[in-house]
Amino acid sequence: MNRIAFLFSLILIFGVYSCKKTECKTLDTNIFGVTYSEDGKDVYFGFTGSTSYSDIELEYGTSGYTVGNGTKFTSFALGGLAEGTYDAYVRLQCDGDTWSDWSEKVPFTILDSTQVCFPPTSIYTVDLGCEAKFGWYPNSKGLSADYYRIEYGPTGFALGTGTVEIIAHEIEFTDAVLVEGQAYDFYIQSNCGASDWSAYSEVESFYAAKNYNRCFVPKNVDAYRNGNYISYSFTSDGDCSFEYTLLTPSQNVGDETIYTTSNQTHSGQFTNVNSFSTYNFMVRTVCKDGSKTGWFTKVVLP
Repeated sequence: MNRIAFLFSLILIFGVYSCKKTECKTLDTNIFGVTYSEDGKDVYFGFTGSTSYSDIELEYGTSGYTVGNGTKFTSFALGGLAEGTYDAYVRLQCDGDTWSDWSEKVPFTILDSTQVCFPPTSIYTVDLGCEAKFGWYPNSKGLSADYYRIEYGPTGFALGTGTVEIIAHEIEFTDAVLVEGQAYDFYIQSNCGASDWSAYSEVESFYAAKNYNRCFVPKNVDAYRNGNYISYSFTSDGDCSFEYTLLTPSQNVGDETIYTTSNQTHSGQFTNVNSFSTYNFMVRTVCKDGSKTGWFTKVVLP
């Protein structure tokens, strides 16, 4: 697939031209930028002139046309043109009917928007409890994306220095590892095949009021006797999945049932325990990548 990208964000200098009047015999003009609308269908010319003038004339035609035989325009913007390559020229009216020469040509290209790889739109972040969801909507103006490239880092980080994740087809991302009290910027690009990457999206900022996906053992772990029961509780420190069990000191992990939960604050009871035995309540975090922390053990005495 050929990459068709936005082609111009450049400086083009027209040079020096002459008018018939001595007070306007030299003219130094700049087209300082040629930019495009998001869908590549409209083109905008930014113009400055270092010599005073009373009027301006712009002209365009298909690439290679002879200046003077093209289409005149005056608004510095062109829209509704067919896909293709074009040349544009400018000249100024210096005084009365005195005009400068035509400038050098300024080439520009109108794109077929259905062949352009655009970044996603409507970027957002939301707190899901144990995860921060970074979501977006595919850009329907151009090619469908095969992959998305997410880059994030502390607010103000330089693109190319952040944490990068590449995901296929999904339109949300919940794997970001975020530190409590830190603000972050998120960017995303679409991939429309091979090396055809879109420009970066607009920045989306998010403040992490707590830890996310840092693979910490649970906090506030407690276990105690309550008659013929052992009550227990623990709280997530920014992760989503946990394993826990109750063993006597002579037992090994796996000798009894290992329970799982995704509750951020979890509590319960073990029944039918021996009133004269010591127990170890054990809990650990199952991390986002499938790895697990070590066991945290709370000893419950007879």
